[in-house]
Amino acid sequence: MSWVFGYFGNRERLNIYSPETPIHSYTTSNLVLYSGGNKETLFFKSDPLQSKCWVVIGVGLKETGDEYKIFNVSDWDKYLSPQGTDLREVNGHFVAVKYANDELKFFSDEFGLREIYLVKLAGGYGFTTRIDWLKYFINPDLDLLAFGSRWLLQNQISRNSIIKNVTRLVCANASIKNNSLSIEENPWQPDFETIGGKEKFDTTLKKLLTISGKKIS
Repeated sequence: MSWVFGYFGNRERLNIYSPETPIHSYTTSNLVLYSGGNKETLFFKSDPLQSKCWVVIGVGLKETGDEYKIFNVSDWDKYLSPQGTDLREVNGHFVAVKYANDELKFFSDEFGLREIYLVKLAGGYGFTTRIDWLKYFINPDLDLLAFGSRWLLQNQISRNSIIKNVTRLVCANASIKNNSLSIEENPWQPDFETIGGKEKFDTTLKKLLTISGKKIS
């Protein structure tokens, strides 16, 4: 699986290195960002001259006619390059991280399939999509109250992190600027205006099983 790992803040307060050999890396005076893992679900673009970059892990989908198209770098760039980024019409499972104008933004899919963890540190924020890598920022301490929501369930029914003093960003967007974190929830909402039914479900399923004209079922 692809991953993101990094730190945003006063780099003199923390020396940070990638736990694994990254495929992409980007550094400024206040940002260290690494990404790697599965190349098929990792997308990255940077512009050092303008001091900005973005990275996406996961799969982005958009309905185009009779099928769903899987996003490539160009598709992601159309959504992430503009100053105002809105990913609500992007289907799929993903986490996107965007840096520009000394601000770091995070986006996660509205279905809650991908997540990223944020840790407040003395001089800034650490972030990672791998919960086991939180140990590079803090000594992880299990939050039993949050962990209890997983009892006898396949998936966690809470947005909270099971690690104390860690923010779990899921079904939400966030931004860090001037060492301040703001979060905006982005939950999935049903389309009440579209009439459903067996035919609609069958049509949508067939589209999802056809990627760029290639049948996969």
